[in-house]
Amino acid sequence: MEDGVSLPETLCSDKWAWQHTIRKRLCKATDRFPTSAMRWALVSTAGTHSAWHVDAEGLATMVQVQNEEGLKIWFLAVGRDPLGRITNIYSDWDSEKPNTDRWDVEAVVLTPGMKL
Repeated sequence: MEDGVSLPETLCSDKWAWQHTIRKRLCKATDRFPTSAMRWALVSTAGTHSAWHVDAEGLATMVQVQNEEGLKIWFLAVGRDPLGRITNIYSDWDSEKPNTDRWDVEAVVLTPGMKL
């Protein structure tokens, strides 16, 4: 239980790791679990979408369709200039458009039960 919310054990490997790290070197018993840096969840209704963004600060993201009638379409954008600097990629960036002048965009469709 964390902040009044029951967390499913199978989805919380970060919590398990924290419980086995607490009280070890550099991790005091009084330290709080760094929730804002470790985990978040998105829950949506039909038709929900978000603007272009980088998930998890470019680290790891897991998506699983849990509703038996749900569907997730995930668009992946790969920069056309492999030597381009991140500052150039985002100059004149429009988060509401695919910016196909600088990105090749592909779609991944997840159906119920699939995980990516």
